[in-house]
Amino acid sequence: MANRFRTALLALALGTGLSRAGAQTPTPKSIRPPAFLPDTVVVNSFALYNGVATVVMGTRVTLNHTTLGQVAPTQFRVSIYPDFHDVGWLTWTSLAPTWTNPTYVNGCQTPTLTAVKKLDAYFQVRGKKSNGSLVMSNVARDTACVLLPG
Repeated sequence: MANRFRTALLALALGTGLSRAGAQTPTPKSIRPPAFLPDTVVVNSFALYNGVATVVMGTRVTLNHTTLGQVAPTQFRVSIYPDFHDVGWLTWTSLAPTWTNPTYVNGCQTPTLTAVKKLDAYFQVRGKKSNGSLVMSNVARDTACVLLPG
């Protein structure tokens, strides 16, 4: 938890997102994180289809994620573009909202499967601080290989 917390703080400071957990920077024992990120929300983890590497294409994509911070998410957005220019904010209603009819592209590398498309997703949440102003999280990213039906 401390390692993810520090990685999330670093991602927030650098303006980058997190996707599936990988090698993470260990937290030195002498450094303690601030009191649970007051007035912030951080996407701590994000995985399409609950982290399954290859799935069968459908019309809805599960956006599994966890957040840190004292601000609860009230909205989210998801896009194939990192600047989200093609989407607006949607009401955040659950820990795993869904994305309807995303755009799949060529480019997934799999050694044995041929009818495969790639889904690249950028994800962000926002919520209201105690003073009523909105605060946005870092942008998280994940990629999944999706089998074409049939």
